[in-house]
Amino acid sequence: MQKVKKSIQNVQKSTVNALSTIIITSGTWRGVHHQQER
Repeated sequence: MQKVKKSIQNVQKSTVNALSTIIITSGTWRGVHHQQER
């Protein structure tokens, strides 16, 4: 049971990491795109 709990936590951690990476990437891309429009 402890193993399952740990793996779930690992999945949640990697999901959060992936999400924040996507948010940062899209935010940066949007900023660059915005500057080019001017």
